[in-house]
Formats: sequence, C-alpha cells, structure tokens
Amino acid sequence: MHAHTLKRFDKASFTFAAGFSWCLTVFCHRTFLCLLRLIRGHSKAKSVFAALFFLVCSTFYCHGQPEGKSTATIEAIGGKIIKNEQGKVIHISLFRPDKDIETVDFGVFSHLTDLYVGGFVPIGDRSLMQFERIPSQLESLFIANGNTTDKGLATFFRKQKSFSRLILRTSIGDEALGAISRLENLESLAITRGGWGETHISVDGLGELRKLEKLHELHLVDLEISDAQVPGIQKLTNLSTLILRRTKITDASVHRLTSLTNLRSLTFTYNKITDKGLTDLAKLGWLSYLDLSGTDVSDNGLVEINKLTKLRTLVLSRTNITDKGVRQLGALGDLRRIDITSTGVTKNGEMVLQNLLRNRSAHSREKTRSCRRWEFVAWRNGRIGVPWMQTAG
Repeated sequence: MHAHTLKRFDKASFTFAAGFSWCLTVFCHRTFLCLLRLIRGHSKAKSVFAALFFLVCSTFYCHGQPEGKSTATIEAIGGKIIKNEQGKVIHISLFRPDKDIETVDFGVFSHLTDLYVGGFVPIGDRSLMQFERIPSQLESLFIANGNTTDKGLATFFRKQKSFSRLILRTSIGDEALGAISRLENLESLAITRGGWGETHISVDGLGELRKLEKLHELHLVDLEISDAQVPGIQKLTNLSTLILRRTKITDASVHRLTSLTNLRSLTFTYNKITDKGLTDLAKLGWLSYLDLSGTDVSDNGLVEINKLTKLRTLVLSRTNITDKGVRQLGALGDLRRIDITSTGVTKNGEMVLQNLLRNRSAHSREKTRSCRRWEFVAWRNGRIGVPWMQTAG
C-alpha cells in the first residue's frame, strides 16, 4: 500500500472515530435530558439516577482506556513506555524500588511483552508479586538490580510460560533454575551477580537447563562458577553462544566444552585461561566468534587459534600477545574483525596484520577498510564501545 493511500486511510479512520464519538456524546446527553423530564419533581429519584448515570459513563470510559492511569503513574515516577501501532503498551522500563513499583497496576497491560526493572535500589520479591498480575504473555524480563530470593524467583517463574529472554542481575540458586527449566520457549538466559544476596549454583542446577530445548544463548557473568560446575554446562548441547565472564574456570574446563558441537560463539573474558587451554580449544573448528580478552594467552597460544579457520571475529585485548604472535594468524581466511587493544602489539605489528588482511581480501576481491575504528555493539539495554580492525564483508 502506498504512503499517500495510507495517509488517506488514517485520515478517514480519524474522521470516522471523531464523528462516532460526537454522535455518542449527543445521544447520551439527549437521553439524560429525556429521563430527567420523566422524573421531574422527584428530587430523590433525580439524585439516584444522576449517580447511576455517572457510574455507567465512568465505567465505559475506563474500559475504553484501561492503561491510561497506570501509564501516567509509570511516567510520573520516571519510567519509560513503548506502545504499538494500536496504542497499547508493549514495553516498560521502570528502574525504581519496590515501594514505587507497588503503585502501578500491572493488571491492565494486556499487550505487554518486555519488562525492564531494577535500579540503584534493588527490587525484591514484593515486586515479583506485582508482575504476576500482568495478563499478557511476557517475552522478555530484565532485572537490572535485584534483591530477590531464590524461593521468590522460583515461585514467580513457576507461574510463567512464555518467556523467551531473561536477563537476571540478582541472587539466584538451584530452586529458581529448576523453575526456569520449565520455560519451554526460553532462548536466551543471562545471569550475573547483583543485588545484596548471594548466588549459589550447583552442577545439578545448571544441568536442569538441559530441559530447555530452545535455549541457544547462555551468559554467566561475575559468578562463582568453577571447573566443578562446568559438567552442568556441558549438558546444554543446543547452545550456540556461551559467555563465561569473570568466573573461576581454568584450562581444565576447556576440554569439556569441546563437546558442544553447536557452539559458534565463545567468550572466556577475564578467566584463568592460558596457552595450554587453547590446545583443546582448537578442536572447536566451527567457531566464528572467540573472545579471550583479559586472559593469560600469549604468542604461543595463537598457533592453536590459527587452526580455527572459520573465525570471523577474534578479541585478544588485554592479553600477552606481541608482534611475533600476530604473524601467525595468516591462516584465518574468514577473519573480519580483530581487537588487539592494550596488548604488546606495536605499530609494526598492526601493519603486519593489516597486510595479512589486505592480501587475503585482495585474493577474494574485497577491499580493506581502515585499520582501526570505533564500532558499537548494542544489546537493547546499552552499548559497548569496541575498537575493531576490520576488513570489508
């Protein structure tokens, strides 16, 4: 449908709605006057009738705009909302404490799909009880800073069925993971330390997630996850993206993760991974994204990385690599992005790497872009600035 056609259609719809509202108003007014004439002289009957008429009109108005009051409350306390084309609220961001969240009637949001809550003051189980009133099927939940209990989360998730994405920056344990494992539509799960409580996740707790056949993305950040819990992750054979950031895992866990044959993206940021662990990592020849920033990888480990010929993105920032290691990456024919910030690579090493990429690009009839630039990677709730050395494609 063309733009001018849509414009005429919208104008006609507005004209019809305005005309219908005017006719309805006139009808109600005339009806009210006629009934007043019928009960003329009966003051008590007039009062009763006026009260009933006002009640009916108020009910009709509230039914027509059920979200109005709650929307105004959210905006008054600093929240943000997003509406669909029909004017229904589909997204709420409300980073406020429990006492403010309790002032919102979530029961009126029949089309709500995304809910982002939390803030400087952690929310607790009281807020979860408020969210249980939402009549729609929530798809995404982001708890930015939670002081919820494991039992409170478990109770909440047992009553949910439709979540496809969860971002939980709160204390969590095996009981809540067991309840989450019943969310059949869950595709992405991110758990990071937050709030005032502690997070205790066992092998069995992580193993419960294997019931989630659609789960393909798992983030575990700033958690006390060690080599002992990795066998639980090993059971999640459908994972395509695994992020383990600032955990306690070591080289001993890398070998176990090679059994995840569907893995395409792997992040080991700020873990105790050394060149020894990369020997096993080379078995993941199907990886297209690898992040080893903040690890103890050196030039010797790049020999193993050079075997990952399907890599398109390689992050080596804050590692021990030098110009010598950069020269060993010539076999990465699909490489498009590489991050070498805060390493021992000098300007000479950058030129060597740029030439390697240019030669490969020339062979595939592609042109090389500038050596360094800033590119932003966004994931709905924020941006992360990353300097990439990038080639076209």
